[in-house]
Amino acid sequence: MPNVKHAIVINAPVDKVFGFVTNPDNWTKYARSLEDIRDVSSKAVEKGTTFAWQYRMLGMHFDGKGMVTENVKNEKFGMMMEGGLPVTENFGFKKVNGGTELDVEVIYDIPGKLMQLLTENPVADKVNRKVAEGVLEKIKTYCEELYAMYECRSKPSAEMAGGFFVGERGELTARLRGAIFYDPLEPNG
Repeated sequence: MPNVKHAIVINAPVDKVFGFVTNPDNWTKYARSLEDIRDVSSKAVEKGTTFAWQYRMLGMHFDGKGMVTENVKNEKFGMMMEGGLPVTENFGFKKVNGGTELDVEVIYDIPGKLMQLLTENPVADKVNRKVAEGVLEKIKTYCEELYAMYECRSKPSAEMAGGFFVGERGELTARLRGAIFYDPLEPNG
């Protein structure tokens, strides 16, 4: 299966996008089939940080261990996941016109018959490309909406339109598709 590459421009500062993407609490929010991240070895996510994961693909569950392979603040972030569905994801961040260009490269290392099934199937290749696009679209939506909310935090209004609000204690919250997130743009928020 060829590697999948995709890029998108996000209307939020690079440090906020980087903080969102590198926070393990957010990984299951933007990676559609990633069901669980646990046992993160360090609160400060850096090169060498390890974690356990569970992924669902084609109705099957895969478990494994992962490791952060690269973490250069506001520039690069990479992780490698080993186990039933080995994959490497590399993100690149560039400041552009007050926003961020985010690119992702997904490198598959799928063994045996599953690899044969996926490489001989042009539909699977198209689906994988759509999944990569979907990941970046979710990151874009979260970061743009949450950054807008973040910018409004200092306003005296207790409630804001669009499902975003500042709570009684000044905590920032957002309701997106039924979930509530607290300061998700902050690293390890």
